[in-house]
Amino acid sequence: MFKGKRLKVAHHDGYILNLKDMEVNLITNMPIKSGIGSYSMELYRILKPSLPGLTLYSYYYKTNEVIPWSVDISQFHTNNFIMIPYVTRKNLSKIRRSKKFLGKNIHILGADYSLVSETDKAIGTVHEFYFTVYNIPRLRNFGEIAKEFYYNYNLLKLSLQIKKFKKIIAPSLHAAKQIKKHTGIEPVVIHETVDDRKFHHRDKSYARRILNLDGNLTYVLNVSGGGTNKNLETLKKIANLLPNNCKLVKIGFPIDSKNSINVGNVEDDIYPLFFNAADVYINVSTNEGFNIPLIESLKSSLPIVSNRCATSFELLGESGIYLDNSYDSKQYLEMILYLLDDKTHEYYSNLSYTRSLRFSEDEAREKYLKVYSEVFG
Repeated sequence: MFKGKRLKVAHHDGYILNLKDMEVNLITNMPIKSGIGSYSMELYRILKPSLPGLTLYSYYYKTNEVIPWSVDISQFHTNNFIMIPYVTRKNLSKIRRSKKFLGKNIHILGADYSLVSETDKAIGTVHEFYFTVYNIPRLRNFGEIAKEFYYNYNLLKLSLQIKKFKKIIAPSLHAAKQIKKHTGIEPVVIHETVDDRKFHHRDKSYARRILNLDGNLTYVLNVSGGGTNKNLETLKKIANLLPNNCKLVKIGFPIDSKNSINVGNVEDDIYPLFFNAADVYINVSTNEGFNIPLIESLKSSLPIVSNRCATSFELLGESGIYLDNSYDSKQYLEMILYLLDDKTHEYYSNLSYTRSLRFSEDEAREKYLKVYSEVFG
């Protein structure tokens, strides 16, 4: 199932640790279609060849959304937003009573970190650490307000839990700075990766034919959920400004625009093709701990228009086209149209590919194994 470099040993304070004897438990409570879910699956993929004793466990509150290759340890489920905290607590209580992770090597991948108390050998990946109370004036309904309060409540819990970890991993320098600011702890920064076998350059006309997209139109791509940091109102305004021969392809949470093609959550086998079929990727998120679609775009040689969100500049470097105001829909449109010139598009497409070479799964694997040897060895 897994291909890649098999590492049999790792160095730890001058000693050699035999990785084939190490048992490590990855734990997450998020679905595959989330950023944390895809990170969890990717981490398992790149580490399993080097760690035969690696197991991925998931406990998510909905049914039928189990991460591939994971062991589902949820026993209680709900589709009611109000019931999520209750169901999560019941699942955690059941897991604790089973003593499954008591004293074991665990790496908690997010977004719930309650199981850190089960062992003194725990590593945590913290994807972001910023409070969003300032977002509340922008919220439109009770559901959004409830989500924001729940998010900030979980951050308050995390600020206490985080000090119990032996080591914290952050996916970006920006996230690491936020964690240190709020907790005083210096995380290890390991950028996330994506599978080069899935995300790479392909013929645009081939991708559009498979996806049944009009070969004569221009397509702008965005992948995002429905959180307030995703800035979907601005994305909607941009879509409404697009010329008649241009459409926004929206993966994830839909937006209401005559120029938007809402495809929702797509199957894994065709998902990478959207990056090959598009002409431009647009990022409007105001804050991210990482931003996996940006790496997917780079690997696919897709030019990117983005605001100067800290993680965007960290990931894209000189390959991105930036604007300073995250809410200026007209300036976004100007940048998109600028990129559609053939020579400009080719130039930034090449920059995207060159930048993508910085995100190597071999390098990420080595860093993870070093952390594991320090904490679990």
